[in-house]
Amino acid sequence: MRHLLFLLLPATLLSISNSVAQESVLSGSVIIEPHVDPNEMRALSDAYPTPNKPDRATFEALRTQRGTTAKIPLEVVVKLCSGKDGCTVRIGMHNWDDTGRVASRHFLFFYNKENGAWRAEAGDVAGTNKNNGTQHVNNSWACYFTDGLYENWQDKGDIDDNFGLLSWNQYNADCYLTLVN
Repeated sequence: MRHLLFLLLPATLLSISNSVAQESVLSGSVIIEPHVDPNEMRALSDAYPTPNKPDRATFEALRTQRGTTAKIPLEVVVKLCSGKDGCTVRIGMHNWDDTGRVASRHFLFFYNKENGAWRAEAGDVAGTNKNNGTQHVNNSWACYFTDGLYENWQDKGDIDDNFGLLSWNQYNADCYLTLVN
């Protein structure tokens, strides 16, 4: 834990609104600032457990693996998103501000299992899977739902049937993605 000792001039004391801080400064005692280690924030993600339901699948791209896609297998996309009703995609950016919050978006996604064509409601984005060119289904802040493969910040292209979830460099965050049928 870090300890901070504040030495303040009398005029500065008037600007302190917290009575505990005022008492500490006047008495000369040490003010202890709480310290949260971002590496220990992983435990907060347990506050958002992965749902265990047959009509959905959840994936995560950890902040410690930023720049490299977490695989979303094609068979999961086909199972949940290739029907006439498509699927709902829930994408969340976790802990970008070291508070444990999740910033989120959701949208409909349709996948054609016959030819690999896909379309997302958000932004009216469309693409084709396994066409060797990376196309992002959605990017919400630092979290990307993509048909491409990234390794160590390098775009390897759309070289296989799988999709991916990517935590990119806009924020240092964990990314969650849930496909819901």
